[in-house]
Amino acid sequence: MFSRDQVKLLLLVIITSACVGTLFTSQSIAMGNPSMKVLADGGGKFCKEPRKKDRECDKSTNANTVQCDNFRQTAQKCEKAVQKAFRDINMSGCPKEIKMTTLCEDEWCHHQLDGISCKKECAGVRELLSVCVQQHVMHYFKRNGLKENGSTA
Repeated sequence: MFSRDQVKLLLLVIITSACVGTLFTSQSIAMGNPSMKVLADGGGKFCKEPRKKDRECDKSTNANTVQCDNFRQTAQKCEKAVQKAFRDINMSGCPKEIKMTTLCEDEWCHHQLDGISCKKECAGVRELLSVCVQQHVMHYFKRNGLKENGSTA
């Protein structure tokens, strides 16, 4: 029926396909890893000042509408810059820091009864992640002509 060489070739194709298939099912390679952290947009944290000025201007009875429009545009510009920064952070900006934080929290935080060991063991990697996020957001602020607090220069 099949020659010996054909059987060997078929076996080689099957084994190679099975090996390549593990690349798509491995949790360490798959993009949809359920335990891998995805950082949420930090617009509330980074755009406090522009939002505050926008709200105060809206509440003021004798507010200048042109000035209020400028505050609103600045707040929107800040939020868009933060969204772009977090998109970059999650896709390629801080992969090592996100992975280290995720692994630490999986090991120390999800199965422990006390939160003390979680805080103690993961404080360092959380700080590294925070610094990386801060650097990326500041880069996007500079790129968009914003100061460190998110307001216009």
